[in-house]
Amino acid sequence: MFLLSKINETKLNISYSKIIFLALTLACSTQPLLAKNKVWAIDKEKTRVQFITKRGPNTPAVGTFQNVKGSISYDGKNPESAKVNATIDTSTMSTGVSVRDEDVKSPRYLNCIKFPTASFCSQKIKKNKEGKYTLTGEFNLHGVKKIVDLNMEMPKITGKTLSAVATTRLDQRDYKLNFKAMHPDGVIRIDDVILIKILIWAR
Repeated sequence: MFLLSKINETKLNISYSKIIFLALTLACSTQPLLAKNKVWAIDKEKTRVQFITKRGPNTPAVGTFQNVKGSISYDGKNPESAKVNATIDTSTMSTGVSVRDEDVKSPRYLNCIKFPTASFCSQKIKKNKEGKYTLTGEFNLHGVKKIVDLNMEMPKITGKTLSAVATTRLDQRDYKLNFKAMHPDGVIRIDDVILIKILIWAR
């Protein structure tokens, strides 16, 4: 009886050892699948949000927003798993003409005092027919939230830096912005639809 008990105890210990070994093996084999994306901090010194529109038949109006803050969650291989959160300081808007800039940032248009920031929060990313990626998210500007699609190229990683370019078109009327109301005499005109180009740098 004593010998039989020892044999059963030995078998039981071997079974437990096998179970523990299999559990550890399974955990190690699935660990890469559970790995999280790296979180990249947007470089506010380099990142730019450019807007391009027309203020006449053949006269472009170009401006830039700076001091863009936020983060990008990305594994470096699969853009569809990425997530983007960004905040734009509206008071940094510049067209190179100070008088015009103050006019646009005033309560008559952007109202940067009441709405000091614009923000974007991604919801999904999918590869499109052009071989690029459609980044869909909620854009908050001038107190209005809208779902927008950004056309984005494959992000590039060079050393410790991530870079990407994205574009979209916004209709200012969707955000209760009316440049025509600022100049009803028609002396200065701006197209309703504005091209947005985002140059992203992150570390």
